[in-house]
Amino acid sequence: MQLICEQKNFALPNERVSTAKKSPYNFSISRLLKPTKQHLKIRPMANRKKNTAPLLIAFIIVAIVILLLILKRCSTSTQLPGSDSSAAAASTLIPSDAIDQAAAAAANAGLTPDSDTTGQVAPSSGPTSDNHTTNDTSDKTGVKAGGAAPAIDPNKANNQQANLNGTRETLQGFMDAITQLDPVAAQQYVNENKVSYTTIAALCMVFEDGDYQLIKDRAIREMFKQQNSAGYLARLNKTSTSSKASFALNLKRTDAQADWKISEINLDSLLGHYAKEISGGDIHFSPLVKNPKGGESLAIYFTLDSDELTPRTQKQLEIVNNILKANPAKKLLISGHTDALGSDSYNFTLSEKRAEQVMNFLVAKGLDKNQVSISGFGKQRPRQPNTTADGVDSPEGRRANRRAEILLNF
Repeated sequence: MQLICEQKNFALPNERVSTAKKSPYNFSISRLLKPTKQHLKIRPMANRKKNTAPLLIAFIIVAIVILLLILKRCSTSTQLPGSDSSAAAASTLIPSDAIDQAAAAAANAGLTPDSDTTGQVAPSSGPTSDNHTTNDTSDKTGVKAGGAAPAIDPNKANNQQANLNGTRETLQGFMDAITQLDPVAAQQYVNENKVSYTTIAALCMVFEDGDYQLIKDRAIREMFKQQNSAGYLARLNKTSTSSKASFALNLKRTDAQADWKISEINLDSLLGHYAKEISGGDIHFSPLVKNPKGGESLAIYFTLDSDELTPRTQKQLEIVNNILKANPAKKLLISGHTDALGSDSYNFTLSEKRAEQVMNFLVAKGLDKNQVSISGFGKQRPRQPNTTADGVDSPEGRRANRRAEILLNF
């Protein structure tokens, strides 16, 4: 039977005969899903392609940022105001900025600043600049190593110091007079052709009424300094609220031998702060107003339907009186004004009474009546509209119009 099966090519039950040829394309799903050693073989690190450029760049950037922050912190710590012992002990008017300027100018003149409390500069006991060191054999003066230091020109040093002290003395004297509410003393530090008595009186009024004082640290900051011109910022605070304010001053001189004089005082920022603190933000409630005929006038304000002087206005008139007593030959023009409420005749009479009240107060303080002329304009010359564009009543405008204006015809 086996022979027969073999001849017929039949397989016995217990035998497995495969006549199919093995194809290279044959595969099984189980083999495909089953991982082999070849599949699991991990390449060593040495054979991997390295790409570290981005990481290196990021590291360099972080290092640079950290270095810059360290340098900035170091430079800031060396420039903190008041860190220098001489600057901290200097005058409250020009402590740090002007002393730095003095040191720079003194270095150019061959001087070194000492540590006294006045911020002055004193002659150096030895050379200070790179061109004067004993180790420098290429000194421009021809002094070799171990030689004597070059002589300092005393005239040049004195001129430098006089230039520094000139603006300081002018500012110190002017601010002392203003804080003492003395416009007459302040006048000697200004150019009378550039700065009027009216501006100085208004500044005194703002100091008194606003309760301002110079801040304790760096009260006067130097904005610029040239040979014959300089600019400064006076920094103030209001005593009751500690809020900050400021005003600008420009100084000029005709030449190096002339005295420094204040040629301009810009009160815009200070008057804005004053209006915010005193009159609730009403910028028109200002002691300094434009005069229709040109220049500026002082304004004294009244309450509604009244010609009485308040304690506030009396203090302001005391300042005006000090100016007039120092200038007995000068004339004073006083004009009274009202808002638009009431009849024309009533307002005209009220405006005259307001001007007369101001005159009577000054005469009672010793002013010669012949120095004063008064007039009333009623509601004819408002500083601000009494109504809005829609015809609605404007209390702010009417308050600015209830006034007496003082024109110092100097």
